[in-house]
Amino acid sequence: MKLADFVSKVPIRQVLRLDQGKLVVFETGKLREQNPKNTFYEANVSLFDEKDELIWTVNGMDQCPHWNKQGPDCFESAFLPEDCLYLISFWSLRFNLDVETGFATYHSFMK
Repeated sequence: MKLADFVSKVPIRQVLRLDQGKLVVFETGKLREQNPKNTFYEANVSLFDEKDELIWTVNGMDQCPHWNKQGPDCFESAFLPEDCLYLISFWSLRFNLDVETGFATYHSFMK
């Protein structure tokens, strides 16, 4: 899939340009409207290559005991301090993101 296919359905919240491509954090409101039975909204972060082709969508949240599986949780932002890519969830949890695989692992709680 191409980035334009996603943008036509879900607005973009944030874009980070990385050596590997564009990391895109999508707004989650439209995801909830399109998938009302899905309580996992972690799929709102994806990496696209230079031709805007999808490389991966973030994964691993089903294995994380800190991810809120009972209610809607999603990623609100991404940031890259000192060569470590982080995602921040709605519930203020910080996750390390492996940019090669899209696998996110819990790092810490942010105040």
